[in-house]
Amino acid sequence: MKFMMGLAIWSAAALSGVGAWAQALPTAEPDMVGMSSERLDRIGAAFEAEVDRGELPGAVIMVARDG
Repeated sequence: MKFMMGLAIWSAAALSGVGAWAQALPTAEPDMVGMSSERLDRIGAAFEAEVDRGELPGAVIMVARDG
């Protein structure tokens, strides 16, 4: 039974690394794809203010366009 449990845990750990082979997302300058750099900066500033006030422990922001 311990062997089967160990095998299950090992298999789960091995399969969890599969996402590491995913392709990177393409990046672009906001102005080159029709987005406003100024407005995107405001989003970052708003989240940073929330973190500074202690209302959020942290934040990661991703903005995607056309998928």
